Amino acid sequence: MFFKGKHIVLGVCGGIAAYKSGDLIRELQRKGASGVHPILSQDAPHFITALTLSSLSKYPATSEHHAVDAQGIPLHISLAQWGDALLIYPATANLIAQLTQGLTGDLVTATALCFNEKPIVISPAMNTRMWEHPFTQRNLATLATLPNVHIVPPTEGLLACGETGTGHLAPDEWTLLTLYRAVHPQNNRLAGKKVLVTAGGTQEALDPARILTNKSSGKMGLALADEAYAMGADVTLITANVQHVGMRPYSMVLAQDVQSMKDAVLELFPSHDWLLKAAAVSDFKPVQPQASKIKKQATNAPYVLELEATVDILKTVCGLKKHHQRVLGFAAESETGDLTPLYAKLHRKGADALAVNNINRSDIAFNSEDNEMQLLFADDTHAPLFIEKASKDVVARRLLAKLADVWL
Repeated sequence: MFFKGKHIVLGVCGGIAAYKSGDLIRELQRKGASGVHPILSQDAPHFITALTLSSLSKYPATSEHHAVDAQGIPLHISLAQWGDALLIYPATANLIAQLTQGLTGDLVTATALCFNEKPIVISPAMNTRMWEHPFTQRNLATLATLPNVHIVPPTEGLLACGETGTGHLAPDEWTLLTLYRAVHPQNNRLAGKKVLVTAGGTQEALDPARILTNKSSGKMGLALADEAYAMGADVTLITANVQHVGMRPYSMVLAQDVQSMKDAVLELFPSHDWLLKAAAVSDFKPVQPQASKIKKQATNAPYVLELEATVDILKTVCGLKKHHQRVLGFAAESETGDLTPLYAKLHRKGADALAVNNINRSDIAFNSEDNEMQLLFADDTHAPLFIEKASKDVVARRLLAKLADVWL
């Protein structure tokens, strides 16, 4: 996710979760937002100060209902002109009820009423009883009928009152991804498409204490899943890594070894249109994993580990591909200058396209925040595409934009 060039208006409401809004401002800034302008509801200053939000955002935060900007324009109007989206975080039951009725009782609701053609993302947080009340659910259902309104459902967790239940503010990854989809310039490009993504490095057990794996972090696959979701697709992510994932507004399946990865792909692929197979699947596994820990010998004698090849998931699934389905494979290679063997691999696997990384470089691919790749198509009417070095988020956007141009 990245918000380069975007202006975000952050409406902070009077709930205990308001304290998290400062961290969210920082995260939006880290993800490239050109400006994050916080405003406060009438009750928000009971929970967080305007000075705190102003200091973090470098914009003058206020709860003054009738505030004006430097040119004398009412602030709720000028912010709607300036902002690309309004994010209400946290959204209280009271504010949601006011929005449903079109009331403008404070600066946040007045600003929301001016965002009638721009995205509004609402991230509620409240006590479980308030969340589950029929009035609240009716109000949310009404707001959700508006084409520019996006609701981020709260999760189950420990609430400020000491109870546990639904009403806990959604994780920031979920909120930010919903916002990213709302402001994405091609957020309907993959509408109606079901996209299956695999990510991460699989693990094969040697014994109860050790595994055979690789350096893949899963970040590239996660970036592809996020980007496909932002482009409007119905996404399912099969991942072998969990440390970078967090919670996402799409389906996720954990598959840590080759067999579980294969089972998940073969089960889900028939119901999907695209498969983006970014996972780094182990090529080998132990012939006989040990039931107990392998002991280090006192003599330091060499230990011989016998390996066997794992199943080729990419080739297997490509053999089952229907005429409407498309498959993108990934190749982690030490030599990428000569495209002839890479095309041979693409045709041998039966994929529609192959994304090639050079793993000899430490600044891209495995365990890096950046990537660079060559995209090859099985259809020789499409020339290879070189995607220059950039963050994996940016590479994912460029890659999927090209796939959409070719496959749609």
